[in-house]
Amino acid sequence: MKASFLILIVSVLFFISSCQKEKETEVLTNSSLIAKKNSNNWISTDTWGSYSEAEQKFYLNALKRHPKNDQEEELSISFAMKDLNSPMVTSDFSSEWVRVVGGSSVADGYHIDSRAENKIEILSVNTQKKIITGKFSIQLVRDSKFSDKGETLTFQSGYFSVSYSEVDNYKSQLKFLRQL
Repeated sequence: MKASFLILIVSVLFFISSCQKEKETEVLTNSSLIAKKNSNNWISTDTWGSYSEAEQKFYLNALKRHPKNDQEEELSISFAMKDLNSPMVTSDFSSEWVRVVGGSSVADGYHIDSRAENKIEILSVNTQKKIITGKFSIQLVRDSKFSDKGETLTFQSGYFSVSYSEVDNYKSQLKFLRQL
Protein backbone atom coordinates (compact mmCIF):
# COMPACT_ATOMS: atom_id res chain seq x y z
CA MET A 1 0.00 0.00 0.00
CA LYS A 2 2.78 2.46 0.94
CA ALA A 3 4.67 1.62 -2.25
CA SER A 4 1.68 2.28 -4.51
CA PHE A 5 0.93 5.54 -2.65
CA LEU A 6 4.56 6.63 -3.08
CA ILE A 7 4.44 5.79 -6.80
CA LEU A 8 1.23 7.81 -7.13
CA ILE A 9 2.79 10.86 -5.43
CA VAL A 10 5.95 10.65 -7.56
CA SER A 11 3.82 10.32 -10.71
CA VAL A 12 1.71 13.36 -9.79
CA LEU A 13 4.82 15.43 -9.01
CA PHE A 14 6.41 14.39 -12.30
CA PHE A 15 3.24 15.33 -14.19
CA ILE A 16 3.01 18.72 -12.49
CA SER A 17 6.67 19.54 -13.10
CA SER A 18 6.43 18.55 -16.77
CA CYS A 19 3.43 20.84 -17.25
CA GLN A 20 5.12 23.90 -15.76
CA LYS A 21 6.20 26.70 -18.02
CA GLU A 22 9.80 26.48 -19.25
CA LYS A 23 12.09 28.15 -16.77
CA GLU A 24 13.56 31.53 -17.73
CA THR A 25 17.10 30.33 -17.03
CA GLU A 26 16.76 27.70 -19.72
CA VAL A 27 15.65 30.34 -22.21
CA LEU A 28 18.35 32.78 -21.13
CA THR A 29 21.17 30.47 -22.14
CA ASN A 30 19.96 30.64 -25.74
CA SER A 31 19.82 34.43 -25.85
CA SER A 32 22.48 37.03 -26.52
CA LEU A 33 20.80 39.95 -24.74
CA ILE A 34 18.69 39.88 -21.59
CA ALA A 35 17.40 42.63 -19.32
CA LYS A 36 14.57 43.65 -17.04
CA LYS A 37 12.28 45.85 -19.15
CA ASN A 38 10.17 47.79 -16.65
CA SER A 39 10.83 44.96 -14.14
CA ASN A 40 9.77 42.18 -16.55
CA ASN A 41 12.20 39.76 -18.22
CA TRP A 42 13.09 40.85 -21.75
CA ILE A 43 14.92 38.21 -23.74
CA SER A 44 16.07 38.76 -27.30
CA THR A 45 15.25 36.26 -30.00
CA ASP A 46 17.97 37.60 -32.32
CA THR A 47 21.01 39.87 -31.92
CA TRP A 48 23.66 41.32 -34.20
CA GLY A 49 26.36 43.91 -34.05
CA SER A 50 28.79 45.91 -36.15
CA TYR A 51 32.02 47.68 -35.35
CA SER A 52 32.79 50.63 -37.61
CA GLU A 53 36.55 50.95 -37.90
CA ALA A 54 36.27 54.43 -39.42
CA GLU A 55 34.09 55.72 -36.59
CA GLN A 56 35.60 53.48 -33.88
CA LYS A 57 32.04 52.77 -32.81
CA PHE A 58 29.92 49.72 -31.94
CA TYR A 59 26.32 49.30 -33.11
CA LEU A 60 24.42 46.59 -31.22
CA ASN A 61 20.87 45.46 -32.00
CA ALA A 62 18.55 43.05 -30.21
CA LEU A 63 15.22 41.86 -31.56
CA LYS A 64 12.37 40.24 -29.68
CA ARG A 65 9.75 38.67 -31.94
CA HIS A 66 6.12 38.16 -30.94
CA PRO A 67 4.90 35.81 -33.71
CA LYS A 68 1.37 35.44 -32.30
CA ASN A 69 0.54 39.10 -32.94
CA ASP A 70 3.03 39.86 -35.76
CA GLN A 71 4.99 42.35 -33.64
CA GLU A 72 8.66 42.89 -32.92
CA GLU A 73 10.59 44.95 -30.42
CA GLU A 74 14.06 46.20 -31.28
CA LEU A 75 16.57 47.67 -28.87
CA SER A 76 19.56 49.45 -30.42
CA ILE A 77 22.65 50.70 -28.60
CA SER A 78 25.65 52.49 -30.11
CA PHE A 79 28.81 53.77 -28.45
CA ALA A 80 32.38 54.79 -29.28
CA MET A 81 35.20 52.44 -28.32
CA LYS A 82 38.70 53.21 -29.49
CA ASP A 83 40.65 50.58 -27.53
CA LEU A 84 39.07 47.16 -28.03
CA ASN A 85 41.53 45.54 -25.63
CA SER A 86 40.47 47.46 -22.51
CA PRO A 87 37.20 47.11 -20.59
CA MET A 88 35.33 50.38 -20.18
CA VAL A 89 32.34 52.03 -18.56
CA THR A 90 30.53 54.85 -20.32
CA SER A 91 27.41 56.95 -20.09
CA ASP A 92 28.14 58.55 -23.47
CA PHE A 93 26.07 56.44 -25.87
CA SER A 94 22.82 56.44 -27.79
CA SER A 95 19.96 53.98 -27.61
CA GLU A 96 16.47 53.53 -28.92
CA TRP A 97 13.64 51.01 -28.67
CA VAL A 98 10.91 50.57 -31.26
CA ARG A 99 7.86 48.35 -31.60
CA VAL A 100 7.26 47.25 -35.18
CA VAL A 101 3.91 45.87 -36.36
CA GLY A 102 3.36 43.91 -39.56
CA GLY A 103 7.05 43.76 -40.40
CA SER A 104 7.64 47.43 -41.25
CA SER A 105 5.34 49.89 -39.44
CA VAL A 106 6.84 51.53 -36.36
CA ALA A 107 3.97 51.66 -33.86
CA ASP A 108 5.88 53.06 -30.89
CA GLY A 109 9.34 54.37 -30.10
CA TYR A 110 11.57 55.55 -27.30
CA HIS A 111 15.01 57.19 -27.31
CA ILE A 112 17.62 57.64 -24.59
CA ASP A 113 16.59 59.84 -21.69
CA SER A 114 19.52 62.22 -21.25
CA ARG A 115 18.28 63.19 -17.76
CA ALA A 116 18.73 59.63 -16.43
CA GLU A 117 21.87 57.84 -15.24
CA ASN A 118 22.43 55.51 -18.18
CA LYS A 119 25.44 53.23 -18.22
CA ILE A 120 27.15 50.59 -20.35
CA GLU A 121 30.01 48.51 -19.02
CA ILE A 122 32.04 46.63 -21.62
CA LEU A 123 33.45 43.54 -19.96
CA SER A 124 35.40 42.18 -22.93
CA VAL A 125 35.85 42.27 -26.67
CA ASN A 126 37.16 39.09 -28.26
CA THR A 127 38.63 40.39 -31.52
CA GLN A 128 39.46 36.89 -32.72
CA LYS A 129 35.94 35.44 -32.31
CA LYS A 130 34.34 38.89 -32.82
CA ILE A 131 32.19 38.80 -29.65
CA ILE A 132 31.53 41.74 -27.35
CA THR A 133 30.13 41.24 -23.84
CA GLY A 134 28.86 43.76 -21.37
CA LYS A 135 26.25 45.00 -18.93
CA PHE A 136 23.91 47.97 -19.15
CA SER A 137 21.14 49.99 -17.55
CA ILE A 138 19.18 52.38 -19.74
CA GLN A 139 16.20 54.67 -19.33
CA LEU A 140 14.40 55.73 -22.48
CA VAL A 141 11.70 58.35 -22.99
CA ARG A 142 8.82 58.00 -25.44
CA ASP A 143 9.24 59.83 -28.73
CA SER A 144 7.04 62.92 -28.94
CA LYS A 145 5.40 61.73 -32.19
CA PHE A 146 3.80 58.90 -30.15
CA SER A 147 3.02 60.84 -26.97
CA ASP A 148 3.88 64.14 -25.33
CA LYS A 149 3.51 62.82 -21.76
CA GLY A 150 7.18 61.84 -21.33
CA GLU A 151 6.57 58.18 -20.46
CA THR A 152 9.73 56.23 -19.68
CA LEU A 153 10.89 52.72 -20.41
CA THR A 154 13.74 51.19 -18.40
CA PHE A 155 16.10 48.33 -19.14
CA GLN A 156 17.89 47.28 -15.94
CA SER A 157 20.31 44.46 -15.09
CA GLY A 158 21.03 44.08 -18.79
CA TYR A 159 23.66 41.67 -20.11
CA PHE A 160 24.78 41.00 -23.67
CA SER A 161 27.16 38.76 -25.52
CA VAL A 162 26.86 39.71 -29.17
CA SER A 163 28.70 38.57 -32.28
CA TYR A 164 29.76 41.47 -34.44
CA SER A 165 31.16 42.10 -37.89
CA GLU A 166 33.68 44.75 -38.79
CA VAL A 167 32.64 47.35 -41.34
CA ASP A 168 34.51 50.30 -42.80
CA ASN A 169 31.71 52.76 -42.19
CA TYR A 170 28.42 51.74 -40.58
CA LYS A 171 26.43 54.70 -41.88
CA SER A 172 27.39 54.08 -45.52
CA GLN A 173 26.64 50.35 -45.05
CA LEU A 174 23.21 51.24 -43.63
CA LYS A 175 22.54 53.61 -46.54
CA PHE A 176 23.50 50.87 -49.00
CA LEU A 177 21.20 48.31 -47.30
CA ARG A 178 18.24 50.72 -47.40
CA GLN A 179 18.66 51.04 -51.18
CA LEU A 180 18.23 47.28 -51.68
